[in-house]
Amino acid sequence: MSKSNFYQNNLRWLYVIEFFSSLYFMIPVWVSMELTYISLSQLTIIEIIIFGSQLVLELPTGAFADLLGKRITVFLGNVITAISMVMFALATSFEGFVLSAIFIGLGAALTSGAKEALLYDTLKQADKEDTFDRVSSKQNVVFQGGMAAATLIGGLLWTVDYKLPALLSGLAVLVAAGVTLLVIEPDIDSEVFTLKNYIQQTKQGFKEVFRTKYSTLLSFFYATIGALTFSASTVFSKVVFVELLYSESQMGVYFSVVRIFNSLLLYLMISRTKILTLKRTMWLFAFATPLVFLPGTLFTKILVVPFVLGMMWLSSARWVLLGKYTNKVFTSKNRATAISALSMMVGIFYIGIMLVSGPIMEYYQSVLPLFTFLGVLALVIVLPLGIRVASHSPSQE
Repeated sequence: MSKSNFYQNNLRWLYVIEFFSSLYFMIPVWVSMELTYISLSQLTIIEIIIFGSQLVLELPTGAFADLLGKRITVFLGNVITAISMVMFALATSFEGFVLSAIFIGLGAALTSGAKEALLYDTLKQADKEDTFDRVSSKQNVVFQGGMAAATLIGGLLWTVDYKLPALLSGLAVLVAAGVTLLVIEPDIDSEVFTLKNYIQQTKQGFKEVFRTKYSTLLSFFYATIGALTFSASTVFSKVVFVELLYSESQMGVYFSVVRIFNSLLLYLMISRTKILTLKRTMWLFAFATPLVFLPGTLFTKILVVPFVLGMMWLSSARWVLLGKYTNKVFTSKNRATAISALSMMVGIFYIGIMLVSGPIMEYYQSVLPLFTFLGVLALVIVLPLGIRVASHSPSQE
């Protein structure tokens, strides 16, 4: 197959996979569903279990993808994720949600590094790796558009049957798994799978993240922003909207509109302008991250709207804008393992945030002070890191 046909085939199906993977109809209602059966502190424990299981499995599954193939790894990850959605829908106790969380973590670990590596290696084999940010932004538009529609529909499905959003989410991810089999595995200098090679691959992928001073700084910057914005966009934004008395249908409308707006804004910033140089990108994340969190204690039903929008934009932009630079410092042979190591760092910081968030929310009986606390963390960690990354060119290595 020619490079052109290979490129067109993979890109077409990767967009389809992204769409069906985005149909999480449970987005606006999962907090309400869990709080029907468990407490707020137990909810944070569930999140710790999800990322804890993902954390333990990140490097092993990344090495698995590098040795046996990204396509089969993404396929298995989607199948397991689909199963976890059904388990979530049927859960009526803390133990049931724990079991579902373990499977969610395993599915996420399998797909997290492999899917991004599959895209980047496809572009690299077609000599188009410089278009990674543009292709990623288009994927993001597809993903956010699908998630926006699913979020809107999920809020309505909740009124029919509270299990429907999770069950339909599982069905959509199962379709994504089937489509994955239509993708062609890129050619890389992989080795025969043996236990020795598997262990060696895991070590090499982990070392890849810290291979140079620049890659180390960039990785810590990426991971801290990832943990802060992902925890806010997936958990705390839902909790604060429940606290401020938004209904499930109102949350569905808000989060769907925000996802469409953010994805289009990100796409336009990348495709229509050339202002996002490496330094400007790092400065943007360094200053914007503390800015959106610090006013947390002042949030009202109206004031919370633009700040949560900013948190969600940073969370989406992290994958596209910062992912462009992290991929450039990783080799194809170790890319999936290295991305998994990076995801593991995000998971470690995320778990740290969850460990402190439960007691803070329980003490204040509110999530609002937690946002300000996260803003202070961003001010003392993200801002200095971003300035250092912006001033440290990779060409200096």
